Amino acid sequence: MIHIQKSGRPRVILSILLWLAFIVALWLFGWVGRGLTRATAAWVLPRHIDDDWRIESLTFSPPDNDLERGITITVHPQRLQEDLQHLSPWFRLLPPDTIRDGLCLQAFWAPLDIPLLHTNPIPVQLLVTHAATQTPRIRGRIHAQEFNTIFEHEQSDRRTRREEYLFGHYDLTQEYTFETLKIHSEPVDHQDLITARKLHLNATGTVRARFEDGIVKARTTGNIKRLQALCNVTINHYEDGTGIQYHVDITDAKLTANNMAPWLEKKLMKELRKSLERSLNRERKQKRLAKKRAPAWIPLDVDIDFELVRQNEQGVNTSCKSDQPVRP
Repeated sequence: MIHIQKSGRPRVILSILLWLAFIVALWLFGWVGRGLTRATAAWVLPRHIDDDWRIESLTFSPPDNDLERGITITVHPQRLQEDLQHLSPWFRLLPPDTIRDGLCLQAFWAPLDIPLLHTNPIPVQLLVTHAATQTPRIRGRIHAQEFNTIFEHEQSDRRTRREEYLFGHYDLTQEYTFETLKIHSEPVDHQDLITARKLHLNATGTVRARFEDGIVKARTTGNIKRLQALCNVTINHYEDGTGIQYHVDITDAKLTANNMAPWLEKKLMKELRKSLERSLNRERKQKRLAKKRAPAWIPLDVDIDFELVRQNEQGVNTSCKSDQPVRP
């Protein structure tokens, strides 16, 4: 009798496939993939995103305290997972619970077009927490002195304005200093296509003014008791990304000037509103912004909470625990 010996090759191939399936299962559903991902994630992240952003660290431990100066982005793990999958389908391969409560990414924002912040970057941290809602929240804090320096630089070429009036013409020069500034956003439904956002601004401060015409020369310091504005943001969706435009309207303002005639005080108040709106809505800024595109996946429903803080109220800037630093 002749015996036909079957080849063992199919059995070997099947065994290899089963082992590969087992390894993939451990990666996707087990602690092996999750542990390896957490151990290597900090080392594969790029050090620099572009000239304006630098990544400092990635940890799986929450920070000890809030940033006194900087930007904190708080997001729920599920929402971050969804946003990352919109960014790239490869994020679907992340093992479960990789993006979890306590994940903290710290970076620095140093915009080239703002010299003060480029030399003194703003700390930024992304904090993942179950305490967050499904809407991401951006909390920004910056020193009032820094903000005033930046604002002064932005309007340095537009401080003086010449106007015609009954007695000929006059020159009015204004310089602003903000003591308080708060910005918050109106909520939107993130389920719908977002094409517009509204931001509310409230501020107080001082304005130094110099009034000159052929007859009168006057200098005064005015107190900005109240300044309220509405910023309407228009969001356009293009094939190459998202375009953002804005327009600021001052809705209410109250100013008191020292040792100034009532008619000149009213004129100063009127010029304050016109000058601020003109500075905030400067055509050069709008044209520059119109050329930029944000990524299409960027969340547009974020809640914004921005406020100025005084220099002497600053504590020590906190950061995430750096047990897994980003590779140099």
